[in-house]
Amino acid sequence: TDGISFSDREDFFQEVRLACYLQRIPRKFEEARLPSEDVLRAAAGNGARAIGCEGRLGSLEPGRLADLLVMKKDRICYPPGRYDATPFVDVILDRAESGDIDSVLVNGQVLMEGGRVTIVDEDAVRARFAESVERIYAPSSERQRWVDLGRAVEPVVLDFYKRWYETPVNPAYVYNCTSLPRS
Repeated sequence: TDGISFSDREDFFQEVRLACYLQRIPRKFEEARLPSEDVLRAAAGNGARAIGCEGRLGSLEPGRLADLLVMKKDRICYPPGRYDATPFVDVILDRAESGDIDSVLVNGQVLMEGGRVTIVDEDAVRARFAESVERIYAPSSERQRWVDLGRAVEPVVLDFYKRWYETPVNPAYVYNCTSLPRS
């Protein structure tokens, strides 16, 4: 994910999982599953196409640059035995997170090993980034005044709108529904 993701976590696995969830039909969740292998192939191929490298990336075949992710299975497959009958690609698609990546190889070069980036000093980069962000987002006196005002009025605003949330509402429409809800 080279851009802002849906959840702002920049987690490839979460984005692919969301794409799968959005196409499923409510109340028939297990019936409308896209094949996990197709989803991962589409993500890789379309990702390569999005950055203009569809002839060099996006699939494992002769002549293309080979990237490899090595996943840590301990959290993904926990508890032991629970996912033994489930195809592993389905388990990865349903449960993996970016923190489960152990090693990354890009075109044969090891970029991450043991969950740590190998090509830069990750701790030094984080420290420099934190310094920069602190300078950029340091609140001005005007901004701090607005923050303080927001905190002061928040309890009053929440009380004002509380009754609106307690009033039952029948929706005028239902998303992704094959039949209307019963009244």
